Amino acid sequence: QVAQRAAHTINGTLRIFCVSDVQQLAAKIEELGKANRLADAAAVLPKLRLVLSDVIKALRRY
Repeated sequence: QVAQRAAHTINGTLRIFCVSDVQQLAAKIEELGKANRLADAAAVLPKLRLVLSDVIKALRRY
C-alpha cells in the first residue's frame, strides 16, 4: 500500500508539469501495488528514478 500511495502522489504532483513518462511509470507502479505485485513494481523503479532525475535537472535549469 505504501508503494501504491507513493506512486499515486508522484503521478498527481507531476501532472501539472505534463511529464507523461513519469505519469505512465507512476501509474504502472500504482497499478502493480494495488495488485500486490511488489517485485514487479520494484522493477519499474530504476526507470522512474532516471526519468525523475531528468525532470529535476530541467526544473533546476528553469
